[in-house]
Amino acid sequence: MATTSKIGAWCAVLALLVGPLACTAVHDVPANGDAGMDWDAGSDSDTDSDADADSDSDTDSDSDTDSDSDTDSDSDTGTASDAGDDGSTGCAVDKIACSGVCVDPSTDAANCGSCGIACKGAGAMCCSGTCVTETASCAFSVKDVVPAFGAICGGDYITVTGNGFTAGMQVLIDGAPGPSLVQSPTTVLVLTPPDVEGAKDITIRNGTSTSTLPKGFTYNKGSVMLPWKTIAMSTVRGDNAATAVMQDNRVLIAGGVDYNSSVSTARATADIFDRKTNQASLATGQMAVPRWVAVGIPLMNGKVLVVGDACRRDMSQCAAGNDSTKAELFDPATNTFTATKQPLTAPRTQPYGLGVLLGDGRALIGSYGSTTVDIYDPTADSFTQVPMLADHSWGVAVRLRDGRAMLIGGNGAQKATDIFDPTTNTFSAGGSLITGRSVCTAHTLPDGRVIVIGGSSGDAAEPSTLAVQDSIELYDPKTNTWTKASYGLSTPRSWHASALVRDGTVLVMGGFNSGASCSTAGQNVDQIDAAAGTVGIFGALPNQNAEWNAVTLLDGSVLAAGGTACASSGLADLYFLEGQVVTSPVSPMDFVGEPI
Repeated sequence: MATTSKIGAWCAVLALLVGPLACTAVHDVPANGDAGMDWDAGSDSDTDSDADADSDSDTDSDSDTDSDSDTDSDSDTGTASDAGDDGSTGCAVDKIACSGVCVDPSTDAANCGSCGIACKGAGAMCCSGTCVTETASCAFSVKDVVPAFGAICGGDYITVTGNGFTAGMQVLIDGAPGPSLVQSPTTVLVLTPPDVEGAKDITIRNGTSTSTLPKGFTYNKGSVMLPWKTIAMSTVRGDNAATAVMQDNRVLIAGGVDYNSSVSTARATADIFDRKTNQASLATGQMAVPRWVAVGIPLMNGKVLVVGDACRRDMSQCAAGNDSTKAELFDPATNTFTATKQPLTAPRTQPYGLGVLLGDGRALIGSYGSTTVDIYDPTADSFTQVPMLADHSWGVAVRLRDGRAMLIGGNGAQKATDIFDPTTNTFSAGGSLITGRSVCTAHTLPDGRVIVIGGSSGDAAEPSTLAVQDSIELYDPKTNTWTKASYGLSTPRSWHASALVRDGTVLVMGGFNSGASCSTAGQNVDQIDAAAGTVGIFGALPNQNAEWNAVTLLDGSVLAAGGTACASSGLADLYFLEGQVVTSPVSPMDFVGEPI
């Protein structure tokens, strides 16, 4: 069953690392002393009601002359004799023998899945061989998860199995909701939130009904390896092309421009990076409109929502045929784009970093110069407009561990933050930044805090007012307050890229270190370790770059895409770091390369 297989996996790993060890299941031990491991040592002292010694040798002193003649007239209802703990004799096909008693391991709370595994806790039940808690009925229960391990940075797709799954139910890992999609009454696909290392409970909730699989999922650290590699795209995709990691571990890079801020060169094409081949190729289909400074949001149904026009922020100089209310879905099965059933509720120009998947599987999209957002419902294929409290032009959005979304900062030294609650579809004020900033980056860390990095405290589009920041701030959701980190970047950065990687650190790449011009684009990379409170220097990029995005792939690799498209130095290259897959509870760094 799921529980014993995980224990076996631990034992195998421990044996490889430290040599043979006695390994016992970590479960409640029944009062009769049977640890449930079925060693068959031949010397157990359990006695049957007919006084058999139960040493599996049929040499009992009564020579099996008991008045019941060992006929088990109860038909395996708990008084079987001469039935060893290995269940080889004396029990029906669907039962096993535990200390001479035939039990059903699919329902017996004292021997759930195997002898000696006792379900413990309020409302604990044995459902199909797995201990679950807090459930009133096995008709609604969580049984197993595949894979059972993932990275502390989150972003892993896992399949949870059980019973009674319906649309609208929540899946929580260590109390944090993961965006999910119910695929059948017995399976649900879940995107893991970030969390600290260790084994965590998986809980499903639907109304007042809940079910918990104790320590069903384990978070571990991974790594990435130098050197950086360059991978050619079909064309230059400057100025923040829409970038999204898909469920098949490919990456969509859609839109972009040939020359810096040149709307007339915006593209309606997309490249797809394939991790299997480490190559990028042109997507089969094109978008209905050209896009730049756009966002791509991976949805739980496997598609990518793409939003963002090819217009200046004041809606001038739009590329031919552009419509700022058009949103599209990229289908990885066909490599083509289709329009959403309904348009956006308002023009969404230059959404930049204001797109995020919510904890309930819907998507939030903000845009420049607007105090509203669109909430996209993939089930209805429709948008709903919701008012915000502040304008977050060129700010950034993150999903908090509790499933809400936070919009941070904005143009002109905006300090405000807004928090969207998907359960009420409303915004409330979050704590104010210490330093107002735009064109920054932000991530939700494994410990639940939010880190915001660099940015500009002036007008992000006007070099003369651009005050580039090297500071870092941290948000504590428990107190709704920001604090300035005691550590800072090695150089000021705005319009940079960053990625939360599998060891919980953040790689901060390139960006402008002063005014927004190609001559100030950076090549160096910082590595922030918020848990340790340090910033270190990581391997430099192959070239200077800014106005771009970075993503962490499902295998832990990092891809930086797009970038500054200057008239004389436009780059059609992706920058790539090899990653390590997290597949076990122990992650020895025994790979080839230079780990960090």
